[in-house]
This record gives sequence, C-alpha cells and structure tokens, in this order.
Amino acid sequence: MNGIYGPALIHEAAALAKAIIATVEKLNEITGDVRNFLNSAGSVDPGFTNNYVSPN
Repeated sequence: MNGIYGPALIHEAAALAKAIIATVEKLNEITGDVRNFLNSAGSVDPGFTNNYVSPN
C-alpha cells in the first residue's frame, strides 16, 4: 500500500457517505413536511412555481 488508501480510510469514507445519505434523506422528509403544511394552509400553489413578478 502507498499510505493513501487503506482499510481505515475506506471505512471512514463509507461512514461519511452513510452520514451524508442519512442527512439528505432527513432533509427530504423535513422539506416534504413543510410543503405539506404550506399546501394545507393554502400558502403555496400545488406546482411550487415561482409567482414572483418583477416591479420593472
């Protein structure tokens, strides 16, 4: 081995990848909850389009 790769670094990379995936999945859950709440309140259109109108 050349010191760059090895079991310890590979395990650390795998643990980091799992943590990133778990974080993204949790953010997706939270985002979905917020969207559902806003939709139930009638605050957001169902298509989530940008309805911004420029003042110009």
